[in-house]
Amino acid sequence: MHRLERGNQELEEDVELLKIAGLLAAKKVRRFRYLVQQKYRYRIKKACKTLGISHSGFYAYRARKPSDRQLENEFLSHKIHEVFEQHSGRYGAKRITYALKDEGIKVNRKRIVRFMLAMGLYTKGAKRAYKHYNKHHRTVAKAIPTTMRSWNRSIRR
Repeated sequence: MHRLERGNQELEEDVELLKIAGLLAAKKVRRFRYLVQQKYRYRIKKACKTLGISHSGFYAYRARKPSDRQLENEFLSHKIHEVFEQHSGRYGAKRITYALKDEGIKVNRKRIVRFMLAMGLYTKGAKRAYKHYNKHHRTVAKAIPTTMRSWNRSIRR
C-alpha cells in the first residue's frame, strides 16, 4: 500500500512539472533555472528525468559562476534603476544613456531600452498645461486688416 501511495505521489509530481507552460519545450538553461527556484519542491533526479535533462548538468549549472556579461548586466540594471528613480521616473532611455555617459559608463541606448522593458520601467509623460478657453479672445479677427474687414462687410450686404 505504501509503495502504491509513493508511486502515485511521484506521478503527481511528474504531471505537475509537465503542466508548467512551455517548460518541456524550453531551452535547457530555462529548465535548470526553474529547478533551482523549485529545488525544495521536487526531488532533483526525478525532476531532471521528467524534464529530459541530466542531473549532473543541473549540478554543474548550479555550481557555475556568473559570467562577466551577467555581472555587467546586473551592474547596468542597478545603475539604470538608480538614475530612473533619481529623476522620479521622468528620464527615458535617451536621457539615461547621457546620464550614464557622464558617469563614464559607455552603453548603447537600445541596450538600455531592453533593460528598461525587462525591468518594467516606463517614463511618466510630461504634465500638460490646461489652456483656458476664452471666447472673447479672437485672434483670427484681429489678424485680418481693417480694410479687408470693411470689404467683407460690403460684400455681405
